[in-house]
Amino acid sequence: MQHTLRPATAADHDFVRNLLLTTSKDYVEQTWGWSDEIQQLVDEDFERWFNPPASGSIVQLDGQDIGYIKVADHEDGVLLDMVLLDPAYQNRGIGRALIAPVVEQAHARGEAVVLQVLKVNPSKRLYERLGFVVTDELPNHYLMRADPPDADG
Repeated sequence: MQHTLRPATAADHDFVRNLLLTTSKDYVEQTWGWSDEIQQLVDEDFERWFNPPASGSIVQLDGQDIGYIKVADHEDGVLLDMVLLDPAYQNRGIGRALIAPVVEQAHARGEAVVLQVLKVNPSKRLYERLGFVVTDELPNHYLMRADPPDADG
């Protein structure tokens, strides 16, 4: 199952917002509950990080939009900022196919990849299979990191 990526544009705003709600609402609800106040915070956070043209890529399969990935520079290397896949396409290897090249390219440059994941999100297991380890624990999140292989080692 081969995916393609295209740059996200302002026209993708509603698709990505709906995808965020579809993929994240259960985890947000398990963590903080769900209310009008939480909905407003989610909406404000979305508007802050979805900022075309620097807003990432739309994942497509057979010309259909099925996901979103955002990678950014970070003081510790590369930030895997957001990975969202339509639930109908989860558990098919697409997440691994999206994330593994990010890690490989960063490691080829000698850079680590960092991310943050809600504790209740099962994608933590995928990140661990891809070489990420928990480096810190916040009340609701794990901070994770995949360091490049030791050149001396």
